[in-house]
Amino acid sequence: MGISTSQLLKNTATFSRVKTGSNYNRHYYFMAKYTLQTADKFQIEPTTILKIAENSPMSLDAGARFIYNKSVWFGIKYRTTNALTFQLGANLIKNFYLAYGCEQGTGAIQLAGNSTHEIQLGFYWGNNRIAKKELKNKDDKTEE
Repeated sequence: MGISTSQLLKNTATFSRVKTGSNYNRHYYFMAKYTLQTADKFQIEPTTILKIAENSPMSLDAGARFIYNKSVWFGIKYRTTNALTFQLGANLIKNFYLAYGCEQGTGAIQLAGNSTHEIQLGFYWGNNRIAKKELKNKDDKTEE
């Protein structure tokens, strides 16, 4: 579970050193996910993200990641503000991962901007993964 915010200070928008009457509204994010062990090598990770921005409608993302052998995954998520997202990823060495994501508009906005694509190179902070143990377990099962 987590809570985060952006634009906490509500800074004034400035363009070419000219201050405007506008400011950046605060955004709040409430996140929750849980990993369920479904089979020996499979896990499901349901996820929800509630996004609240001042002077804007709330948005909810709900979906899941399907993880195989704690190393590769496929994710799908629906956003109430008319978008569907897909993600493929894999853990690389130690605490690094590589993923590809695609977001497809599902409402009227799909006519203006059909989809977005992103590539992620990430790092797991802390002791989330014990790569030596995972690799050893993988090798032990291969020998059986």
